[in-house]
Amino acid sequence: LQPGVARARVAGARGGSQDMSAEEGDVAAVLQRIRASAGNLQAIVDQYKAAERSHQRDRDLQALVDIYKAAWETYGQPKGPIDFDFQDLSVKRLRALCRHNPTDAREFH
Repeated sequence: LQPGVARARVAGARGGSQDMSAEEGDVAAVLQRIRASAGNLQAIVDQYKAAERSHQRDRDLQALVDIYKAAWETYGQPKGPIDFDFQDLSVKRLRALCRHNPTDAREFH
């Protein structure tokens, strides 16, 4: 655990509890907000762009990979032949995957 990062107790799937850092809880909240924005493309874009600003450090790469994946899956199909938001999201997801897990990047590509 990084110094200064608070830990919270969250209910586990079987009624137990698990330790979760505040940072992990933040990522879980972002993922939940993105998925709840299904059908509202601008809200999806706004959510992942806000998350980018708070997860720019290299140690946050897994968080960005997860956030881009959720946003990409929630976004769905491109909304036309020139959908710049979808293109931007796809490129960002691929770049993050290349740095984090090249095998996953190849599968995504």
